[in-house]
Amino acid sequence: MNNDEINEIKRIVESNDINEKKTLISYLENLLCNEYRKISNANEVIELLIYYAINEKDDWFREELFNVISSAVLYQDIQKVNFDLIESNLQNLSFWCLKDAISILGYSQNKKYIPTIKSYLNHEEKGVVATAMEALEEIQNKE
Repeated sequence: MNNDEINEIKRIVESNDINEKKTLISYLENLLCNEYRKISNANEVIELLIYYAINEKDDWFREELFNVISSAVLYQDIQKVNFDLIESNLQNLSFWCLKDAISILGYSQNKKYIPTIKSYLNHEEKGVVATAMEALEEIQNKE
């Protein structure tokens, strides 16, 4: 992805045009969530999407961004992606975003997130507990 494309993503995310945002989500899904298409700077794009997902005020768009990120981490090289912004903002996320965020931390396979993920094993929502268990398994399967 070149700088012009990244700047266009920024422009659309920062705009109020819901139709452009819907088109962007489809574009990002096609670009990042494809096992046959590897993006050389996927880490930069994913970190940008994380930043915008954390700071997004519109619930629908925030959920869509987290959904794209959680799919992208399955198909792209994420070894250099820093997921700390997600970890430090889990308490501010809605149910669906929280589930995606915990999954993302698990897919990172980074052991430093284990204590944070474990803290969600006693969450009041059973779906969050199940996601936390799956995320821990994902990290432990790396060993």
